[in-house]
Amino acid sequence: DILRGYQVGAVDYLTKPLNPDVLRSKIQIFAELHRASQGLAEANQQLQQEVRERERIEEELRQANQQLEQRVEARTAELVEAHGILTASEERLRIALDAGRMGTWELDASQRVCHIDEVQCSLLGLPDKTRSVQLDMLLTLTSAADSEKVRAAVEHALTTNSDDSADYTYEFRIVRPSDGSIRWLMVSGRTVPVEGGPPRRIGVTIDITDRKQSEQLLQEADKRKNDFLATLAHELRN
Repeated sequence: DILRGYQVGAVDYLTKPLNPDVLRSKIQIFAELHRASQGLAEANQQLQQEVRERERIEEELRQANQQLEQRVEARTAELVEAHGILTASEERLRIALDAGRMGTWELDASQRVCHIDEVQCSLLGLPDKTRSVQLDMLLTLTSAADSEKVRAAVEHALTTNSDDSADYTYEFRIVRPSDGSIRWLMVSGRTVPVEGGPPRRIGVTIDITDRKQSEQLLQEADKRKNDFLATLAHELRN
């Protein structure tokens, strides 16, 4: 009977008359097995939840990594485009400087007049055929941001002698009266001695607006690069 019971799935058996101690012992074992089985089921369920959570986190990481790669590609393309624009601008600037004209001028310290040529007239945006300009009128073309610096530079040029450090170069902005545009000019001057007479104060003027714009583009590109690297480092740390 015992063997037949085990064969059909029994796990234990009791005999009559029942022994209370044996009965309690058997019940205690089955109770502990039941509690252990429940504990394993709960642990397995918790483990499955942790697996699902890790899978969710891995998917989020994969998506974040994909987004990061897309951002890196987009920022890289942006930097390449900015570099191309900057390179093209620098090339245009080089061509402009090679083929560009320079305006010439001469200061008359006694009359406080600046004698200019046709190119200088065009650079300043003055009416055609203007060849002499009062210094006070000329200074009104200077932008407010550079006005004080230019006035000091003009006074320095008027007072330098050929024995002094006579070469000077200044960069400043003007507002062209012809169209109201703001242009960057670079003025290079020199005081040269004249035998038996006062020294001459002569110089040339070049429009450097393209160069200044190129420098601004470079600064903006550097800023975008630094912002991109900072963002990338932050995202990598996350």
